[in-house]
Amino acid sequence: MAGALGSLPLLGVMAAVVWVPWPPFRQLLATIDESIVPLFRSCNLVDLALISALAGLGEEMLFRGVLQRALAGLAGDPAGPWLGLVASAMLFGIAHSVTRTYAMLATLIGAYLGLLWLATENLLIPIVAHALYDFLVLVYLVRFRTPPEA
Repeated sequence: MAGALGSLPLLGVMAAVVWVPWPPFRQLLATIDESIVPLFRSCNLVDLALISALAGLGEEMLFRGVLQRALAGLAGDPAGPWLGLVASAMLFGIAHSVTRTYAMLATLIGAYLGLLWLATENLLIPIVAHALYDFLVLVYLVRFRTPPEA
């Protein structure tokens, strides 16, 4: 339940991207419509759920479970957990640099997911939040969103 609730702020970010008419958000959506959505257009809901679950599991295990933990350990106490959080969030943003805007948003999302892990000491919570977010966003983008005509 905590993981599902943890996805709500992430969905709020996506809602802002979709509904706030800020030019960088419009550019991000155009890139998603051209590059990302076609990759998933032929997927059914089970495919999207499996892709989302694997992405949530794999990325959270890597970025929070391995990188954030290792970087925090290298830095040591008391600043270690925060330096690990910041560094892993930045790496998460770089790994998601579809556009500059998305890289910045992904950095913030990575920081949020890292905070969830620090606050709960349970990696399953950011895994579920991430996977549920990915699934709902993919379903929306692929099945419900109608991109504006160019």
